Amino acid sequence: THIYVINLGNVGDGSATAVAAVAATEYTPAGLAGAVPQGGVSPNLRAVVPGENVTFIGQVTSGAGAGNTVIYDYANWQTTTITYTPTGAPGSQTTTVYAPTGNPDIHGTHIISADELTLTATLVGVTTNALSATDF
Repeated sequence: THIYVINLGNVGDGSATAVAAVAATEYTPAGLAGAVPQGGVSPNLRAVVPGENVTFIGQVTSGAGAGNTVIYDYANWQTTTITYTPTGAPGSQTTTVYAPTGNPDIHGTHIISADELTLTATLVGVTTNALSATDF
């Protein structure tokens, strides 16, 4: 599983609208959904294939939050039930997984929209350039 983190630089007031406007110039969604395998004798959770999953970080440069870093997630997290039949069991069993298996490009435009982003965190007083790959 690969989760990508993209530093967008300056993102205005840090709103989803401002972040989406900058993200759209830096990243083109592939529109990929993942998959959750069904069947078998045990739930192979390592076989869950995630959909597109990108984290955007940016420096807030205007408004009340100027100087902060915002972190937005671009993923479509879904709860999915896996049905499987253990060896020797009298019937099938189920387990539930929560994974980014959906296609986050909900409009199908291959352009990031504000409503496709989820604010994950605001790092108060932290400049974006102070972060490195090891922070994620």
